Amino acid sequence: MAGTNSPTSLLSGYRVLDLTSSMGAFCAKLLRDLGMDVIKVEPCEGDATRCEAPFAKGHADREGSLRFAYLNAGKRSITLNIATENGRKLLLDLVARSDIVVEDFTPGYLSTRNLGYEVLLERQNKLILVSLSGFGQDGPYAQFKTPDIVGNAMGGLLYISGDPQMAPCNPPETQSYYYTSLFASYGVMLALWQREMRGIGAWIDASIQASMALHEHVAFNYSAEGRVMKRAGSQHQHNAPANLFQCKNGWIALFVTQNHWPILLKVWEDHDPALDDPKWINSNLRRQNADDINAQVTSFTAKEWHPRFACQFASGLHKRFTHSSARVFWHRETSGAWNLCAAGLSVHGRRKARRSITGAAFGAT
Repeated sequence: MAGTNSPTSLLSGYRVLDLTSSMGAFCAKLLRDLGMDVIKVEPCEGDATRCEAPFAKGHADREGSLRFAYLNAGKRSITLNIATENGRKLLLDLVARSDIVVEDFTPGYLSTRNLGYEVLLERQNKLILVSLSGFGQDGPYAQFKTPDIVGNAMGGLLYISGDPQMAPCNPPETQSYYYTSLFASYGVMLALWQREMRGIGAWIDASIQASMALHEHVAFNYSAEGRVMKRAGSQHQHNAPANLFQCKNGWIALFVTQNHWPILLKVWEDHDPALDDPKWINSNLRRQNADDINAQVTSFTAKEWHPRFACQFASGLHKRFTHSSARVFWHRETSGAWNLCAAGLSVHGRRKARRSITGAAFGAT
């Protein structure tokens, strides 16, 4: 809840073992945000994400990675070397006391350590195992490495991202990892329901390529019409004006549907009278003529200021100003909703002892 440091506890009582690094950490974070007890199992040298920028106060430090803090806030943490027999036994002991295991190893790796799904089921017969990978647990690409840009490329999103006159543009951050983690956490919810109803566990195979290919512009246009979408920059694929437009003091995002078109014309007092023709209410027709319409709208918005748009469009037109990260945090409509407590994680260079479920630090080698 806003204004408190207490996590939402919708699913308290469930325990998760988080064996992930960068690819799957967001999945376990979502489960923690829902109230589950998440124990991050790191290798003895620590998760590689601890070395990823950005760092608190600009100082590169293993305890100062803001990315690591974001992905692991609220989780408990232990170190464990599962490549050793002692470490393997300790992990199996933890599995026996857990409900869910989330991992993003190369497919087949856990089996090579005698920690495959069937072995884990022997310790917890209702276990839900979540495996995140680039291309699924089997198939010709299963062993391929999948950094974020490869996931976006092979899933079809990169092909439609960016300016049509330039090379494809990879979205910021690790969108393919986050997108797949959302599907994986949704799969956990379904698996928990199945476990309650039927008393069985599940193995969730979350493929980055398959998850990205379900993106609306990649999936339904081709599956329904055989149409391959092209890059269109910030221009919406099916509507116009629906783009970014220059103002006197920045940019504004407009999304004008057929219901909003008359509202825009009313606000835009000196528009071309030809646009009053009822035929232009049709969104498809406007999209077919997006270049001309966008140019005319730009001639209008370029003369205006952000605050003036807020007043003019109060009648219901979809508009958004393009905010920097600083403006997002301090905007009056969002600043009161943020609760970014790192829940005990140090991001200032001071190492805090990792906690274990028994009260003693695990460090098996």
